Formats: sequence, C-alpha cells, structure tokens
Amino acid sequence: MAAVVGGIAVLALLVGGAYALTGDGDGDGGATGDTSSTTGSTASSTTASTAPDTTPSTAATTTTTPTTVAADPCANPSGGFFVCISDIRAAGDDLVVDYEALEYEPKIVAPGGLERHIHFYFPVGPMAENPENAGTGGPTPGSWIIWDVPSPFRNGQRQDIGGYTVQNAQQVGATQLCALVADAVHTVYPGTGNCVDLPT
Repeated sequence: MAAVVGGIAVLALLVGGAYALTGDGDGDGGATGDTSSTTGSTASSTTASTAPDTTPSTAATTTTTPTTVAADPCANPSGGFFVCISDIRAAGDDLVVDYEALEYEPKIVAPGGLERHIHFYFPVGPMAENPENAGTGGPTPGSWIIWDVPSPFRNGQRQDIGGYTVQNAQQVGATQLCALVADAVHTVYPGTGNCVDLPT
C-alpha cells in the first residue's frame, strides 16, 4: 500500500511541476499579453452590401462600330493603262474571268504599232518572283495568254485563243490569276493590273 501512495505522490509532483512550468495553465506557456480566451468563439463581421441598381438609365449611349472599307480592286493608281480582274468563277472546268480595261481598248493588232493588249497568267515560278516574266521583257519569261476581246476571258470567246481551265491551275499549283497590260512586243508593265484568288 505504501508503494501505491508513493506512486500517487510522484504522479502529483509530476503533474504539478508540469503545471508550474507552463505558467498559469492558460496554455500560453507563461507568455504575457492578451489573456482573453478565443477558444470556442467565432469571429463575425458585417459587410455592407448594396444590391445592383436595376433602374433603367435615362442617359443616352452612343455605340461606335468600326467600319472596314474594302479596297477597290479596280482602283487605277497610275491613272494610265490598267486591266482589272473583278471576278473569277468556274463553269465546269473553264475559268470565267470578268475584267475591265481602263484608259485603253485592248488590241493585239492595231495600226501604227499602238497595240496594247492583256496578258493573263498564273503567278507561279518565275512570274511569282518577277511579274515582268509574264512578258518578253523579264529575265526568265514564263507562259501567259494574250487577250483583247471584251469581258469575260474564257474558252470559246475567241476562235484562235483559248482561256484557262481549273485543271490548268491545278497542274501548276496556282491559287490566283493575274492580268497586266502588254505592248506589241509582249513586254508587260508592272503595276498595270491585279491578281484575284481562284475559286476553290
């Protein structure tokens, strides 16, 4: 029995010593400062909230929509001879090309050497590198079709000269068709025509 009483006494000393080492038993290890207890309490705060104003506004609003103006493909920047492709469509395998000649009347043969006609070409190979190659004046002339009859440019418009076909374009990997003004010796004038995407 003495052993039990001695064990209880040792236990009491240990518990009491531990209590003394931690201070007043408030769990702060003897630290000084705020002694208020926060255990079991919850912090609450009130936030002022305002509901959105749903009253219709009487102020006038102005909405500005950006306007994109497409460039005129037939604008003639030089004011001189110019040929403009305005549309290309497929009719079966034939390419039908609507165009307009500005400031001249295309003629393959004209009196006095005043011939000005049209060279239609696919801008591939040497003609993609240098448009002058769509005529005899370029360093590496390519191939083109000469034309001088009224729009459209297509097969069947002339007995002696045919137009291009969808198959012609596919064979050379062309995605566009171009036109330039050319003279009697088939020299073309860069900047006197345009290029238009082929139909897909």
